[in-house]
Amino acid sequence: MNVAMACVQLITICIAGYYEYRKGSISMFLWATLLLLFGIPHFIGVLFATYDYDSSVMIQASLFVALFNIIYLLFRITILGRKRALDFRNEFKRKVYGLKTAKSKRLICVLFMCLVASLAILVYLSVSLFGGLLATSWGGFYSLPGSVYSLNKIAFAKLISMHLLFVSGGVIIPLWLTKRRYSSIACMLIIVCHVLITRNRIEILPLFVALVLLYASKKRKIGPRQLIAFAMIMICVVFTVDGLRLYRHYGTLAKFRENFDIIDFNQQILQRITSDEGEMGLRNAFYYFLAEENKFPNFGEAHTYIRLLLIAVPTKYSLGLKPRDFAISMGSAYMNNFSNTSYSIHPTLYGDCYANLGWLGVLLGIFWAFFAFVIDKVANRKNLVVKSALMVLFGVMYVIIGRGSVYNGCYLAFTSALFLLVLNVALITAANVENVCLQRASQHLS
Repeated sequence: MNVAMACVQLITICIAGYYEYRKGSISMFLWATLLLLFGIPHFIGVLFATYDYDSSVMIQASLFVALFNIIYLLFRITILGRKRALDFRNEFKRKVYGLKTAKSKRLICVLFMCLVASLAILVYLSVSLFGGLLATSWGGFYSLPGSVYSLNKIAFAKLISMHLLFVSGGVIIPLWLTKRRYSSIACMLIIVCHVLITRNRIEILPLFVALVLLYASKKRKIGPRQLIAFAMIMICVVFTVDGLRLYRHYGTLAKFRENFDIIDFNQQILQRITSDEGEMGLRNAFYYFLAEENKFPNFGEAHTYIRLLLIAVPTKYSLGLKPRDFAISMGSAYMNNFSNTSYSIHPTLYGDCYANLGWLGVLLGIFWAFFAFVIDKVANRKNLVVKSALMVLFGVMYVIIGRGSVYNGCYLAFTSALFLLVLNVALITAANVENVCLQRASQHLS
């Protein structure tokens, strides 16, 4: 029974992922993340009986996931019908010529400069606060103010640098499509440098998402070659993410350079993966919540979704309507330390849904089906540069949501997408004003 249910949940995740891939939807990144962080490791854990909880807990986990996925698919198919969700493949093929217009070239240039500016701000912070790049560390950046509402210049610069990265990371795609490969590779290297300085793992995601979109745009069907390629990509993502987490522990770049040993480094990564210490172990919190039947403070009250409804309102100005970060409540429950105010945990999207509404959380499959529909509509822009940037941004968001950091992923996408769309409108307005001025000047001269 246990193995059969684990197999069912794995199959439903694969079906949902394949469906979204065939429809050309960005939500394929959500299902790829859920497959990697829950579906496969859960199935393997059940198959080889390597879990720490009672088998009834594992069956419940499989059942919850299978029901959530089935409900999601039913409503997603009902909403879409035979239509394509986004169908970026045809867009990439048909509209490459549109990237060569003056408007697109201007936007590509601005996004490229935004990406360069994000790194320049980071380098400035590193030099001014830590004395140089070699003295930077994860702890140093983590301890910096993180809220723009603190009216702190450092906090503002830090947030601007991060948002510029996510806003402009998608410029890799139009640069690559227009054969400006060196510029595209330069953007990739900027992202890598950004991550090496901050050690913030999510900042590597725009690079991975852009590369996957470029690869996935070539073929709609998934054959043996595509399966092997996607498997290799998944392995690279796991190694990179867990490697970056391990990289943090070295302290400064100077200490990393002195103590780094590639064999030992890779062995530690493999140990983390096989022992569920890294990202692959996030699902354990979901098991814990199931075992304890959600009997914790703030659980079962849909706090994550109340926060999403009030995403545009800062918590301190919400008159108490916006609950505190539910990830901290989950962290408190998992640690059994309810005086905790900072430690948070992300139990994959499934664990977050269960913690928010218990078994009724399977109905949140309806919410996420509509959510995927809306996101695809928002990203479906006529301008391929804007479309590429939004697709990469939302792909990053889905990966973050899949690992269970639902509000953080949505907030990052909300603020960055708003910035991007305002920037695009500003550039269009400036171009229109420039054209009007040129027309009047030519009329005056004539």
